[in-house]
Amino acid sequence: MQQSGAGGDGGSAPSRRRWMRRGLMLPMVVGLAVRLALLWCLPVLPAWDGTVYAHAADRMAEGEGYTLYALDPLASHEPTAFYPVGLPALLVPLRWLGAGRSLDPVVQSLFSVALVPVVGLLGRRARGARVGRIAAWIAALWPGAIFFSLSWMTEPLFTLLVACASLAVVMQRRAHRARGVLLAGIALGLGAYLRPVALPILVLLAGGAGLVASRTWSTRLREGARLAGIGLLAAAAVVAPWSILSSVRLGGPVLVSTNGGANLLIGTVGEGTFASIPDSIDCHERDELAADRCRTLRALGRIAGAPHDAAARGVLKLVHTFGHESAPAQMWASSLRTSDPAIRRSARLTSLAVTRLSWAVLLVAAVVGAASLCRRPRFGVLHAALAAPVVGIALTHAVMLSGDRYHAPALATMAVLAALAIGSWRASAEGETGT
Repeated sequence: MQQSGAGGDGGSAPSRRRWMRRGLMLPMVVGLAVRLALLWCLPVLPAWDGTVYAHAADRMAEGEGYTLYALDPLASHEPTAFYPVGLPALLVPLRWLGAGRSLDPVVQSLFSVALVPVVGLLGRRARGARVGRIAAWIAALWPGAIFFSLSWMTEPLFTLLVACASLAVVMQRRAHRARGVLLAGIALGLGAYLRPVALPILVLLAGGAGLVASRTWSTRLREGARLAGIGLLAAAAVVAPWSILSSVRLGGPVLVSTNGGANLLIGTVGEGTFASIPDSIDCHERDELAADRCRTLRALGRIAGAPHDAAARGVLKLVHTFGHESAPAQMWASSLRTSDPAIRRSARLTSLAVTRLSWAVLLVAAVVGAASLCRRPRFGVLHAALAAPVVGIALTHAVMLSGDRYHAPALATMAVLAALAIGSWRASAEGETGT
């Protein structure tokens, strides 16, 4: 079988080096400059979930450990695993450098621009150097990615790890596909420390890669199961140290975090968007694991008791997750280090206008690009690599709580698909003008 996008890797060595400089390095440099300039002009403080992660990193750097007090200064010093520990643990070494929180958004910006070459290479594998270059520029200058990079949120690093997992699978030939899945499992195992949706994405990515192994469905299913198993074993090995430690400290099994029940229960309230759990349906067990189990059972009971409502709510949650992009702008505006409400109001309105309009354009272009990609005669590994993040996010947040920021980890997919549409349009325009 022909490798998906293999034609995009041709060309002489000098042309490839020139493409690396202009198609990858230049957008990286420009993207980093934009982020640092915005940070310099409008400094930020932790906001939203970032306040929890920043406080946890501060306390952990002082030797507190991952406790309820690390998450909330009004709580006790009991151990916890309520939120994934990944980002606070990552920020701890920065505290040891003595720079406080000042380096955090700089490192986040580096994670954000590190995505650029990964997306560019994915685009090149999809349909050549031009598509790769367009995809890289989208990743470098995407407004939502810029605003998230100036935050204490998990999006920059998690999006990078998801894209790296996709690229690891795409770049391996069929004979070495298991190696790519192993690398993807390591990347998404690390991603699970930030957001557990990494694991559904991994299953879809590895299983999808196995479906291109043969022309017979029995062989495809066996290979898909084998590769999914390899990926999950690799991810389990990465997650195991934290899982074992948390299980011992909390006195029961913990995979990564214990807020799954809360997120599932929130997803059954109203339209399933973020909100506090009403006291009338919440569980008040003091034990963290018992509360998580109780919330899970109550959420499942509410879903089973009103399946039609759950289905309708699932549609609303998908529309909310993918239909607009407001969270990065709202988060950034609320994090600005200013006491002037006029500056904050203007920043919020301007950034909202930019992110909502740009997302609408990207979404349309990505749909057109997806239609173009689906015209290929056979399902290939590229299809699986691009589809897994979107499908994994959709399945997770159709059930759990929803929010438009949750589509951010699919940026690599969206950028490549949009670049396919833009590249095809430009090629058609050049053909019509005879250039």
